[in-house]
Amino acid sequence: RERERGRESGGGGERMDVEEAREERRKQAELRAAAAERRMMMQQKPTTTTTTTTTTTPSTSPAECVIRSTSGELHYNLSSEWKSLDDSEMSELFCCLFGSTCSNLVLSQWTSQGLQVGEESILAQQQGGPCGVLAPVQAFMTKHLVFNSKFGGDLSAVSLEESRRALKAGLCEALWRAGNYERGCLFVLKPPASETVGKVKESISLLESACSLDDILGCFKDMLFCKTFKARTALRGELDNAIEVFQTDLGVLLVLLSIIASRGLEEVQEDRDDTSQPLISQPFGHASQEIVNLFLCGKGVTNVFDGDMDMGDDYKLKGIASKTQVGFLSLLESSSSGSLIQVGYHLKEPEYPVWVLGSESHYTVLFSVDRSVQDEDSKGKREREIRKVFDEYDKSGGGGFVSIQDLPQVLTKARCAESLFSDFSSDIVTW
Repeated sequence: RERERGRESGGGGERMDVEEAREERRKQAELRAAAAERRMMMQQKPTTTTTTTTTTTPSTSPAECVIRSTSGELHYNLSSEWKSLDDSEMSELFCCLFGSTCSNLVLSQWTSQGLQVGEESILAQQQGGPCGVLAPVQAFMTKHLVFNSKFGGDLSAVSLEESRRALKAGLCEALWRAGNYERGCLFVLKPPASETVGKVKESISLLESACSLDDILGCFKDMLFCKTFKARTALRGELDNAIEVFQTDLGVLLVLLSIIASRGLEEVQEDRDDTSQPLISQPFGHASQEIVNLFLCGKGVTNVFDGDMDMGDDYKLKGIASKTQVGFLSLLESSSSGSLIQVGYHLKEPEYPVWVLGSESHYTVLFSVDRSVQDEDSKGKREREIRKVFDEYDKSGGGGFVSIQDLPQVLTKARCAESLFSDFSSDIVTW
């Protein structure tokens, strides 16, 4: 409107300044996109192993995606089974992610991070925020890499091809579990992928510092395609192609959209305790614990304790229902603020000794190559049994205390000596 008033009043000089500034931002966005493409190509250069160029004969399908791979170009078709989301679906999905308003800085963070495998099979993080996706993906990748009969114990000796194979296996496992072992979904870009990445990033660079949901949707309109797979083998096979798209600057966002679609947006919202907040928090763009849990246990629950916690009045806080394949630990639990968070044994003792490690502002991965590190002595097992019963009566949300009225039931169920119970002056009992 200001530019229109300037045009009507003859303010041509001001209008030109605005247009020149917009053109300059557009050029800078193109340069950044080109630089990102060059970095991607440098990291995808062939190692000493030789890969074969995979091509297909051009077809008459709706769209054909051409993606550069380590051995030239990889072609695959987006057939009619790949669907673009309508405006309503896009609005619900991106509102769940970013909320009704979002800063362009947060959008830039989440559209400048791909799944790039670096030295020693480490996923390199370029931007703050997406570590909540990178860390659980890294955890599943590590599981498939380390606990493999061919692993020799030295990550530096693992080839890029082996790392990529573990990455695809880990992604497939996480997506398939989110789909309740019945389905998995993938999001990819409108072809050609590199051009789509450039257009999206350019559109975001032209947004104001605070942008509305409509602004966000405009950047992605007609740019995303989704497909549902009903067989795990089919999902795993398509990941051979999609992994190349996941390496672009939109890769982490595509992976996040894929696992939400695998679970189902409605189901993800039902998993959460509070749906009024977006999954990506403002103003710093950090991934919520719900995103991490969606990867780890297949559900977007808010908490990390075992099971659900009944708070009364038919209200429950949702936690982790069963033991996971890879786990989660929190530095906050061992700090002075440990009473604010309690990680349950389903996450502390996963099937494999690989954990996402959370702190106040970052997620990373901790693992051991020796599965016996989780073995407990008899004293540790007994303490865990008692603590499990204690937690059942803890209505504080993981604070570590129960009411004095519940103590007899706790002692009885935990098979503790009744003589331990005597008169207390306090109304609560702490662990």
